[in-house]
Amino acid sequence: MFTQDTERKQSQTEAEATCAVMFETYIALGYEIIELPRTDIARRADFVCEQLAI
Repeated sequence: MFTQDTERKQSQTEAEATCAVMFETYIALGYEIIELPRTDIARRADFVCEQLAI
């Protein structure tokens, strides 16, 4: 899924490290992290709608 281009300056390794730090930061601040499923757009949209309904 990762593709480095002119807009994405980080390497995949850097992006994964940033993600891990941000994940821990949000958890430490009391946020609940809900990751999107790695699937097609329609299923992701359905997932978001289901999460917003609770």
